[in-house]
Amino acid sequence: MTPHLFQRPFLRMIASGPFWISIFFLLSGYVCAIKPLRLAAQGHQDEARRVIASSALRRLVRIGVPAFLGTVFPWALAQMGAFTVIPESQLDGRWLSYTTPRRVQGAFAPVKSLFKEAVPTTFPFICRVGVDVQFNTWAITDNAYEKNQWTLGWEMRGSMLVFLVLSMTAGLTVFWRRVFLVLTTCYFFASAEFPSPLLFFSGAIFAEISLAQLAWQNNTPKSILEEKEPTTCRSWKRLVREYWPGAMAIFALYLASSPPEYVERAAYSRAIWFVFQRYVVPSGGFDLDLVYMADD
Repeated sequence: MTPHLFQRPFLRMIASGPFWISIFFLLSGYVCAIKPLRLAAQGHQDEARRVIASSALRRLVRIGVPAFLGTVFPWALAQMGAFTVIPESQLDGRWLSYTTPRRVQGAFAPVKSLFKEAVPTTFPFICRVGVDVQFNTWAITDNAYEKNQWTLGWEMRGSMLVFLVLSMTAGLTVFWRRVFLVLTTCYFFASAEFPSPLLFFSGAIFAEISLAQLAWQNNTPKSILEEKEPTTCRSWKRLVREYWPGAMAIFALYLASSPPEYVERAAYSRAIWFVFQRYVVPSGGFDLDLVYMADD
């Protein structure tokens, strides 16, 4: 079957949810780690821990409040019957039907449903009256009124894990902190716990790399950076230095073009799947049969 335009490599990433979620988690880990790592590298361990504590509390507000408001709005529309004005259409993708909020009948049941989907903390009075509140968005990574909020539970967990590790390693030397970050990232990779912890700690490693590169440039005398070399050697180094990031970016985007399911339908995705499944993905990290079972 001939693929459509936006099913081809590179172009299909425009509508590729897993790719953009991975980028978001990676950047979140970078943002969470960059300031504490910089302070710890400068010898301000206590200040780094204060920044970590403050960032963790602010993150609860920055993520929780918009997520709550983003759930209240479609919940109110669903209770007013806004999603039943037009009959539901049956589409092959099932995404529209899956993400359409359902109206909850009754007086108290809709309020209970809102708390179940949106509120990130328990309330004692709810526990006393015996209401079953599961806090889907934050504990089960699901939200009946805004399905895209399934990422928020992973976002909160990944950021808190980064803050915890940075707080533990703030008193270490730069070398051993880097070793700890690398080993922690390898642990979450080997445990096949995707996607949040691995990507968050990968972002923290990128923050450490950027700080190391900046420190090297600041501490290297300008005469060494501008040292004259043979023309051939200088040209090769210039080509590598200037073009390898772009080449790596293009290669990474090609790998990211592989679809998350039905990879056997295109030659390029079959090749990527074979290499990753055989040499990269840890045992139990991803099972194609489970994907097909879930779709069926």
